[in-house]
Parts: sequence; structure tokens; C-alpha cells
Amino acid sequence: MLGRIDTELQKQVEQEKLYWKTILTRLISVIKFLCKRGLALRGDDELVGSKSNGNYLGLLELLAEYDDFLKKHIQEKWNYSTPDEGHVDQLTVVFRFMEGSKPVERFLKFLPNQGHKPQDMFNSIMKVLENNAIEINNCRGQSYDNASAMSGKYNGLQSKIIAVNKLATWVPCAAHSLNLVGKVAAECCSSAISFFNFLEAIYTFFTASTHRYDELKQNLQSTDKTVRIQIPKRISTTRWSCRSDATKALFRGYSQIKSTLDSISNNLNELPKTRDEANGLYNKLCKLETGIYCAFWNKILDRFNATNKILQDPTLDLNNAVASVKSLKCFINAQRDGFSMFEKKGKIISKSNEYNDNKKRSRKLNIRLNPLDYVMDHLGPQNIFALGP
Repeated sequence: MLGRIDTELQKQVEQEKLYWKTILTRLISVIKFLCKRGLALRGDDELVGSKSNGNYLGLLELLAEYDDFLKKHIQEKWNYSTPDEGHVDQLTVVFRFMEGSKPVERFLKFLPNQGHKPQDMFNSIMKVLENNAIEINNCRGQSYDNASAMSGKYNGLQSKIIAVNKLATWVPCAAHSLNLVGKVAAECCSSAISFFNFLEAIYTFFTASTHRYDELKQNLQSTDKTVRIQIPKRISTTRWSCRSDATKALFRGYSQIKSTLDSISNNLNELPKTRDEANGLYNKLCKLETGIYCAFWNKILDRFNATNKILQDPTLDLNNAVASVKSLKCFINAQRDGFSMFEKKGKIISKSNEYNDNKKRSRKLNIRLNPLDYVMDHLGPQNIFALGP
């Protein structure tokens, strides 16, 4: 490295690589520890310091008490995360079996992309069973998502398993089915699509800049310490729990997010583009409609997410699964008569009592297509003959 003009830059690159390698070693060790014991990673939230943040964050916090390097990382960089850029398809193998009278689920392994065809996945599963000395004839059930390659009755993976073992009854994943229902129900409403796009826009605006992110974080932390308010979350198309978290974060921190956007939009030190974007988001939060949507979806998705977690319980049986879904259906139906309640909450959080005036733009007549009608409407019949050459 002697004599190179980029020596210092190269040193920084190497230091950065060593830093993240050291962090990943600790994170992977915790993940392996939990997976080997079949323990859940996630909790009710993903907040450092929360008593409900799950085994994964809890163990990292415990290790940080004796590891200064990890402790500093959590304090300084934990809230800055990057999405998975690998985009690698994986097949997750999980076994469900009985220990006495109690059902138990155990994660076995991730299989790299074996192909998307049912026969390819069937071959992969059979190989895993063979390598672990597990007899397919002892299987009494199988469960996948609702993709045709997995659930297809005639040529899907489930049909190929049944061909070798007729007792391996296929049951669709209840949690995945519920997610599909929620996704389709929301996407049939343009207002719902607009609202969730708005949530994503708020997340993108604040996470695109560490300066803006820190400003919002400080405003959220300056509120009542007894109420934990989350930073805006990213919207996921596959996990509806993310939509619940994102809506809850906006609902609880509505006024703080609103004031932060107002501050940024009036800050002359910010770029004009940033100020304009902040002003647009701020004006959206000032609308009564946005407040109503936020209150409505927060209540719906909170219950939706609770049901989703019940359906992922390893001890769940079909009777309780059906009862949970029916209860959710009754709950949602009951909200049809609760508009006045959502309107009241919307007025409180948006601080607006009036709906946005959505006047339709008047349609202008094309003079070239029908000039006579235009003259009749605008000049009157008495002036028609005055328009001579």
C-alpha cells in the first residue's frame, strides 16, 4: 500500500470491513443459538430496551452488558439498518411433531434455490429427509403457502408428497392465507392504497437522511417517557405485521412527525427539494381524511396482527384457527358502525375539523369540435350573426 494516493481510503475500507465482520460474528452466533433450540427470534416490537422485543434483541442486550464493542454499536447505530440485498430464494424446512400431548415446531435448515418447479422442490425435500434419516411414511401433514407450485392439487408440491404418502394431508398456511385476504381487501380500495403509499413516503423521507432521522428521533423522545413511540416503519407487501407497525408508529407519533416536517419545511438551511417534500407530507397530515384513515387502520391492523400471531403459534390447532378467524371477521364487521368514533379521533390527531374540498375541475368545451354550441353558451343567440367576417 506504500506510495498509493488512496492509502488512507483503503485503510478506512479495511477498518469498515473488519467492523462489520466483528458485528456479524456476534449476530450470527445469537441467531444460531436460538434456532438450535427452536426459540422465536422476534417479539412484540423491535425496540432496543423494550421488555417485549423478543429473544434476539434481548440476548444482544445481555451480551452488550459485557461487550463494550457491541454496546457501542447498539447505542450508536442500531436504528440504522439496511435491507437485504441478496434477493436469494430459499426454501425453509420446519418440522412439526408431538412431544407427548404437546405440538412442537423445530426449524431444520434453509435450502438455497433448488428451482421453482414442484418436482425440483420435491426432490430437495426428499433429499433432506433422507440425509436426516426421516421416513416420509411417518408424515401426517404438510403445509405451505398458497402459490400454485406449492399448493397445486394436480401438479403442486403437495400432490407429489401425497403420491408417496396418502396420509400426508395438506393444510394451507393459515397466517399466509390471512395475509392474502388483507392484501386483496386493501388493494381493492384506492384510498387504502393511497394511505399506505403515504406511510411509505414518510418512512423514505426520514430514513433517507441521518440528519432528518435524528431530528425526528429527538422529537419523539422528548414526549411522555411512559409512552414508547416508534420511528416510522417500512411497508412490506408480504408481512402485514409491518403495516400494523407502520400505522401504529404514525398514530402514536402523529403530532411529533407533523411538527418535525413543519420544522424541516421552514428550515432555510435545507435544500429546496427537501423543504418542498416535507411541506407536501405536512399538508397531507393536516387533512382530516388522513387522520381518519390513520385511526381506522390502526385499530383494524392491530387486531389483524394479533390474529396473525395467534395463527403462527406452534400449539395452534384447526379449531382455534377457525375460531380466531371468525372472531376477526366479526370484529371488522362491527367497525362499519363506528365511523363517528374514527372521525372524532381523526379530528384530534390531525387538528382539523373540515374535510378537504375536492371540487371537480370543470370540463372545458372544445371549440374546434363544436363551435356553434360554444357561441350559443357564451355569447347568446342574439350575437351569433354579429360574428361575421
